[in-house]
Amino acid sequence: MTVRTVRRVVAITGAGGTLGAALSHRFAGEADTDVVLSDVSESALLATVEGLPDQRGAIETLTADVGDAAAVERVVGCAVERFGRLDVLISNAG
Repeated sequence: MTVRTVRRVVAITGAGGTLGAALSHRFAGEADTDVVLSDVSESALLATVEGLPDQRGAIETLTADVGDAAAVERVVGCAVERFGRLDVLISNAG
């Protein structure tokens, strides 16, 4: 069993879709993981957040269209600003 001494930060684009919601649920449910979730659809993103486990790390959300490079940079920037780092980027959108 691996025990991390620092929290892991994971960003997921396309978090409002079926696969994105499943990934979000999995990572958010890990006690030592904080997540940044993004999707082009605010309503789909909200539905994903509502389905996350009660026991979870911190969550940040933002709408972003991965077809816009500046929007992807905002997702990464959100992770770094809020959590001080980004360990994993799951480019699931599109």
